[in-house]
Amino acid sequence: MAAEAVGLSLERAALQPAASRFGVQFDACLQAADAVWPLALESAGALEHLSREILRARRILLGSIPGAVQVAGSKLKLAQVLAEGGLATAATYSPHDAMPQDGGAWVVKPDDGAGCLHTMLFSDRAAALTWIRANGADGYVLQPFVPGRPGSLSLICCDGAAQVLSCNQERVAMRDNRFHVLGSIVNGLTDDDGMLARLAQQVAAAIPGLWGYVGVDFILTAHGAVVLDVNPRLTAAYAGLHASIDHNPAGLVLDLLNGSGMMPSPAPGRRRPVSVDIGAP
Repeated sequence: MAAEAVGLSLERAALQPAASRFGVQFDACLQAADAVWPLALESAGALEHLSREILRARRILLGSIPGAVQVAGSKLKLAQVLAEGGLATAATYSPHDAMPQDGGAWVVKPDDGAGCLHTMLFSDRAAALTWIRANGADGYVLQPFVPGRPGSLSLICCDGAAQVLSCNQERVAMRDNRFHVLGSIVNGLTDDDGMLARLAQQVAAAIPGLWGYVGVDFILTAHGAVVLDVNPRLTAAYAGLHASIDHNPAGLVLDLLNGSGMMPSPAPGRRRPVSVDIGAP
């Protein structure tokens, strides 16, 4: 509930920056800063708005460019861009699109949603569409449910390239037909065959404006990884990164400013699993 309240406050700030206390304080902080790392959700364009404000103030943006944030902030746009880049991704439809008639469960979520907020599972496509119409849920999209093992990547991105910091096991629960994120096991997944490293490079190439810390959510299936989301911001796994890789991930982001053309990476060493707990559903 607290995370949802924070997201809503940021959404309101993005929609009414001039009238909000947040907007006034943010402008004052911009004037005092040389560089800014915005911490916000993509919902309601909050992260995109703050990123544009940082660039408009001629400050260094320690994050992805607004165009990349805009793509990642829409499930429909993201699915299209990733598919064009050759990635396996969850098929995504608006309620007015023609959809496959295949049976099976369907997921309903906000097009600009973040995490699992307001993400629901329905037994079939008809039940999902009925809920959307009954609730006047404008801005929601539908995806066929992809069974498998949920995971995520923590990346450093720059100029269409990516460095994998961790391959994370995601812990997700269901209650009342809603998805709830319980936390992550940072570096809880192995990548012995390099599949996830290749996936990271494909994502960075498909959205070359990604910069700094980026999270990628996926489902591991029998046929490989299916990308669900790209998060151009800090994710919950970030909280366990330092302990997992024995290196300050923020320092790796700042290293990108050196302009050496080399992607920074943590010092060689064994990466250990670290649990990050968010809470029970």
